Formats: sequence, C-alpha cells, structure tokens
Amino acid sequence: MLILQVFSPGDYICRKGDVGKEMYIVKRGKLQVVSDDGYTILATLGAGSVFGEVSVLDIAGNRTGNRRTANVRSLGYSDLFCLAKDDLLIALADYPEAKATLIERGCQLLRKDGLLDEDQFQKARESQDSMFDSLKRLEEAVEALQTRLARLVAEFAASHAKLKQRLTRMEIREKEIKSNDQKNSPLRRPRSLESKKMTASEDIRHKTM
Repeated sequence: MLILQVFSPGDYICRKGDVGKEMYIVKRGKLQVVSDDGYTILATLGAGSVFGEVSVLDIAGNRTGNRRTANVRSLGYSDLFCLAKDDLLIALADYPEAKATLIERGCQLLRKDGLLDEDQFQKARESQDSMFDSLKRLEEAVEALQTRLARLVAEFAASHAKLKQRLTRMEIREKEIKSNDQKNSPLRRPRSLESKKMTASEDIRHKTM
C-alpha cells in the first residue's frame, strides 16, 4: 500500500549504497539527485517522478544488487508516496506490462552508469522466456484436459439418461405383461347343482354303511 511521507528541506530520501526496501513517487515538491559530495546536482525531480525502483525490482545482472544507485534529497518541503518492495512485487504480479516497463527503465539507468551485466541479464531473460513457454504449454494441456473431461461428463450424462429411459420402459412393459396375464387366466367355475347332489348322496351312503 502507498504511504505518504513528508520530507523537510535538505532531508535525504535515500543515499547511494543503502539497501533499497521501497520506491517513491513524488506527489508534491522538488527533489535533487546529487553527487556523493552533495554539491553537484545531477538531476531534478518533480511531481509525478518515480525513483528508487532499480533497487527493489531484482533486475538480473544488476551489479549493485539491491543497493541504491543515487543520492536523492529534498530541495524544499516535499510529499512522497512510498511503496514497499513486497507490496510493489504483489501489485506488479497482476500487471506484467507495467513490470516490464519498470524493468526496462531500470536497465536503462543501470546501463547509463555501467552497472548492468548484459550477459547475466540476457541469460535470465532467456530462462524466463523458457519458463513462460513451459507455462503456456502447461496451460494449453490443462485446457485440453478440461475440454476432454467436460466431453466425457456430457457423454456419461447422456448414457445415464438413456439407461434410465430404458429401465423405465422395461418396468412399464413388465407391468403390462403382468396385467395381461391376470386378465387372460381361467376363472374358477362354481360346481354344478348335480355335482353337489352327487356329493351329498355319497355322504349319506357313507353314513349308513
């Protein structure tokens, strides 16, 4: 997050060789980039100027590492926005183009003072490009896998629906067959009167014997 800091006339915001832990954006006032003796003015910074990013961007090939490369002091009263290194890197993760712009600007400043190891910088860039290519291939493979999985899920859902319909038809057919069997089965006929008389006569004969 941005933190507003106020500096008085003559205050040093950073000194050459200090460990860089934040970068600055000038909101109001004027700053001077001065030589090590403090007398020679190398540049003047005003509202909207950005500085201090070189030591917090972890630029490959930076011979100073994370050390400040310039002395910056306030000409009068000045208001500066301060952005810590960790917050900057988190913010730039979502804005790769802005990160590339800052790194390019930092490289230009380092080249100007002969503080950039070009071979190491190129190797790091090639390694990063290779990593990006691998990541891109991985994303494409994941996307293809997701597409295939979605297709398999759709096919399974369709097969399940067809199977359910088939089972429903079989159940309906089975009920129809049972219903027809019950309708077509022979009814139990009552015994005739004559048959009843014969049965009664047999019963009487048995009793008299």
